Amino acid sequence: MLRKVSADVRECYQHADECRRWAEQAFTAEDRKDFLDMEARWLWLARNYEFAEQLSGFTRGRRRSPRHEGKR
Repeated sequence: MLRKVSADVRECYQHADECRRWAEQAFTAEDRKDFLDMEARWLWLARNYEFAEQLSGFTRGRRRSPRHEGKR
C-alpha cells in the first residue's frame, strides 16, 4: 500500500541521500566515514518520524472507534 510521506520524513531521506552521494565523492576515508555516519543519523530520524506518525494514526483511530466508547 502506498502512503503519503510527510514533509519532515521526505526531507530526512533527501538529506540522507545527499550524505551518501558526498560519501561516494569523499577524498579521505575519514570524510567518507563522517558522511556515512551523517547518512545513518538522517535515516534514523526519518524512521522515528515515520514511527511517530504511525503511532499517532493508530491512537487517533482507537479514540474514534465506537467499539471502545463508554469503556474506560
